[in-house]
Amino acid sequence: MKKLILSAVLAVGLAASAHAQYVDGDLILGFRTTGAGSTVNLQVDLGNLTAFQAYAPGGTLLTNLTGFGSNSISDASVFGASWNRSDVLWGAVGTLNSVDNTLIASEAAASSLLNGLATTQNTTGGYGRSSSGGLATASARITSLSTTQTSTVNVVPTTNSNSWQVLEQIPPAVSFKRWTPGLFENNTSALNLSNASSYVASDLWLIAPGTAGAPSTFLGTLALFGNGNVEFFAAAIPEPSTYAMILGVAALGFVMIRRRQQSLA
Repeated sequence: MKKLILSAVLAVGLAASAHAQYVDGDLILGFRTTGAGSTVNLQVDLGNLTAFQAYAPGGTLLTNLTGFGSNSISDASVFGASWNRSDVLWGAVGTLNSVDNTLIASEAAASSLLNGLATTQNTTGGYGRSSSGGLATASARITSLSTTQTSTVNVVPTTNSNSWQVLEQIPPAVSFKRWTPGLFENNTSALNLSNASSYVASDLWLIAPGTAGAPSTFLGTLALFGNGNVEFFAAAIPEPSTYAMILGVAALGFVMIRRRQQSLA
């Protein structure tokens, strides 16, 4: 329980923690398109993995994509007059390359976390784990991507060899969408730009080195809203001590019921 309280306190200080310049361990939100604006990628530094691990359950505003002037997603020079289209694709990746090749990767999903079920653990998706060596190539691609992040938001030409599109489109076996290529990206077609509550969502998974095929860890849901807000909805995962407390209360209740039944008999 103390850990949950500490997480809540940390979350207050970490809200809206997008970085002005990339540092190791940051999560990068990337956009590309096959339509209008296909010559550039939009890349946003959302902040560090340590912040995501500390967020309390519920929505936390990370940034707003419409407030960066000529780099705004709503600026016509980026993706044309409208960015809520099926050909505007996005995902999120991060790595702790200098530590052990632990990764974060997105997976397109309509998550229940945005429907008020902030304690629901996603068990229907996610990426399989592998050894540190098995994750190293994808980690290296993300590190290469990070060289283009000189500010919070960057519009990067797709001719740049370290752009989101180039590194993401490398064959899946060696890119940062190596696990399930068809699910890594989401699109913005469901957004209603005149409705701030309209959203599209992708789940975030922490992929640490481990036994091949073992499940990764569900961190929560990254949601993009019609008004340009990017919010993270953290999953609430009970600590072992919390499980023990729940089981203890249940056992005590069972004993009391048994005694009452015996007294009535």
